[in-house]
Amino acid sequence: MIEFGYFSLDGTTYGFVLYDGGDEGELTHYSRQGLDRRWDWGANGQYSFVITPDGNGRYYDFTNVPAGESTKPSGIYKAYKR
Repeated sequence: MIEFGYFSLDGTTYGFVLYDGGDEGELTHYSRQGLDRRWDWGANGQYSFVITPDGNGRYYDFTNVPAGESTKPSGIYKAYKR
């Protein structure tokens, strides 16, 4: 299980991703774009996870995508709010 979340500290909003249902993970850049929620992390934002209002989460890996080009999601998941 992968968990995504966000929190505010001193007026700044931070995101995080937790791996394997545990308490280890990474800080991310979190943003809300319209109704979508987005987390970006890795060197130069090479990984992204976007949750859309229908509850679908899309994982993107931009590692081998040339700059300026788009890609399809590497995986689509059902997201649940806890």
